[in-house]
Amino acid sequence: MCADRPGRPARNCILLTRPEAESRQLAQALQGLDAECIVFPTLEIRPIEPDARVLACVDSLERYALAIFVSVNAVRCGLSLVRSRRAWPAGTQVAAIGAATAQALSDAGFERVLAPGSGNDSEALLAHPALGLIRDARVLLVRGVGGREHLARTLRERGAQVDYLEAYRRVVPDADVRPLRLLINQGQVCATVAASAEGLDNLVQMLGRESARILGTRPVLVHHARIAAAAAALGFVDARVVPAEAHAMEPVLRACLEKR
Repeated sequence: MCADRPGRPARNCILLTRPEAESRQLAQALQGLDAECIVFPTLEIRPIEPDARVLACVDSLERYALAIFVSVNAVRCGLSLVRSRRAWPAGTQVAAIGAATAQALSDAGFERVLAPGSGNDSEALLAHPALGLIRDARVLLVRGVGGREHLARTLRERGAQVDYLEAYRRVVPDADVRPLRLLINQGQVCATVAASAEGLDNLVQMLGRESARILGTRPVLVHHARIAAAAAALGFVDARVVPAEAHAMEPVLRACLEKR
């Protein structure tokens, strides 16, 4: 059984903190578990009104040899912005960080997507042979406001000219956290799924000290060692790195439930 928001107590609850659409999709994929999936996003994705600099990037996409999309949200918001003004130029190749983002680009109609053969981070994409031949090329990074600078910095060190197209911002949702606190304090939440260090930090701040301490004794599933390190710094004692796809996550969650 899956719930949009915590309500009545359940014997086993899995807390899904990814943004709304991603958490709903994951909850549906995990319906075979004997647990209630609590969809409680700790990050909300909001498209932003583009400024003159962003619009200039969109209107001159032909200048860029490559546009790198850093996330599924970058595909959704970035392409929405571009397609509201123009068609995508045939000469600008697209690249993706991770399989989910590559799939989102494919679903959006791109037949050729440059993506790492394995791995779901900037380092994996930078290891692609095509990114080693980027000297003197113009590259556009499609992302949200803020974020890691490693990808842009490395591309510039390799001789590329890099611009940002920031199409959305991440904000803390305006949510009633009291029902979730009750479930946590009653020991009903047996695992948490998180997509980012920022989302985990928001969760801790939203919960308050005692509920965050209790939740921190339960496993938290993340898709990157960097996020696991951030989880440990926030007080989560059992951070597990698991691929972000539901089929990889399900056996780990099932094992968490069996230990209850």
